[in-house]
Amino acid sequence: MIMLLTVCFGLIVLCNRKSSTEYLYFRRHFSWSTTKFSVYSGVIGFIGMIAMYAALPWLSNKMKLHDMTIGILAGLTSILHMVILCAIPADENYDWLIYMAGIQNMLRITHTTVTRSLVTKCVEPTEVGRVFSMFGLFQAVLPLFAGPIYGNLYKYTVAVFPGAFLLVCAALYTVIVIMNGIIYIGTQNQAEEIELENEEKQSTKM
Repeated sequence: MIMLLTVCFGLIVLCNRKSSTEYLYFRRHFSWSTTKFSVYSGVIGFIGMIAMYAALPWLSNKMKLHDMTIGILAGLTSILHMVILCAIPADENYDWLIYMAGIQNMLRITHTTVTRSLVTKCVEPTEVGRVFSMFGLFQAVLPLFAGPIYGNLYKYTVAVFPGAFLLVCAALYTVIVIMNGIIYIGTQNQAEEIELENEEKQSTKM
C-alpha cells in the first residue's frame, strides 16, 4: 500500500511540473501573449486556493468522502482538462472554454494533499516522517526530470501535434486514477478486517 502511495505521489508531482511547456503550447496554439497567460495562471491559482482551503475541507469533513475518492475526482478532472486543452481550436472565441476547463480542474492542487493525508492513516506514527521524507525527495528531484521530458516531447512533436504532451499527461493521470482506485479498495478491505477482528475480540471477552 505504501509503495503504491509513493509511486502515485511521484506521478502526481511529475504531471504537475509541465507549466513551462504549457506556456509554449498556449503561445503557439492559442497565440496567447505572456500577459494573457499570466492572468490565466493567476485566476487558476486563485481557484486552486479556494479548492484547498474551502472545497477540500467541505468534501472531507462535511461530505465524508474518502481521501482516495477525492484523489480519483482530482485525477478524472485533470484528464478532462488535458483532453479539452488538446482539442480546443485556436480561436479567441474559445477562451472561455479554456478557463472553464481550468476551473473544473480545481481539485488538482489537492491531489498531493489527500495522498499525504492517507499516508498518515496507513503507517505507524514513527514511520510517517520517513515516508514524508521520500515525498519531499520526489518533489525536489522529479521537477529536474519533468522539464526536459516535457520540453523534448514538445520539441519533437510540435510540428505534427503540439498537444502530444497533454495526452501523455492525461495517460499518466489515468494510471494515477487506477492506482487511487486500487488503494481505495485496499484501505476499505483493511478497515473491514480490523472491524471483524474487533468484533471477534469483543465476542471472545463476552
